[in-house]
Amino acid sequence: SPPHPARFVLAEAEEETIVKKVQEYVQHVAQTAKDALSKVQEFEVAQQARNWVNTRAEDIHQFLGVLKDKLSALWEQQSPGQ
Repeated sequence: SPPHPARFVLAEAEEETIVKKVQEYVQHVAQTAKDALSKVQEFEVAQQARNWVNTRAEDIHQFLGVLKDKLSALWEQQSPGQ
């Protein structure tokens, strides 16, 4: 006897459900990967910013040290005891 038409309808509905679930899973995986990449990029940008600030702070500290030495030398030259 030929297959019952209801079985075909049921099989098609199950197939559509499976396809839909696979599509949802793929979208979820893609979004998770996108979020992870975004966080990595944010971390890298933050790390670069911290490195830049630290480097500038070191440069300023060195500059202030040199300036202090120059001013001290100038002050000593200007003192009345010399």
